Amino acid sequence: MRWRPVQEKPRYDLIPGDALEEVAKALTHGAAKHEARGWETSPRRWGGEFAAAMRHLWTFARGEHTDPDSGLSHLAHAAARILILLAYRKRGIGEDDMS
Repeated sequence: MRWRPVQEKPRYDLIPGDALEEVAKALTHGAAKHEARGWETSPRRWGGEFAAAMRHLWTFARGEHTDPDSGLSHLAHAAARILILLAYRKRGIGEDDMS
């Protein structure tokens, strides 16, 4: 394995742990409601994930900070959807219907 200077290595310590925990709670809620890792085993349309993230963001922007179904932050749900969309793009899965 090649040695890399510190500046080239991903800085996982820069990810805010408390926020990441909220995203994990949102994904846990989704797994209990649907299927664990269902987003991965049955990839969906990219546009659907984007639309879901935007709904949570716009709801937050209008002043509703907590999702009534889960009791979690709309921002946590939006971040979860964005991470799923990023995974779809990096893995080349799901249907890219956004181009």
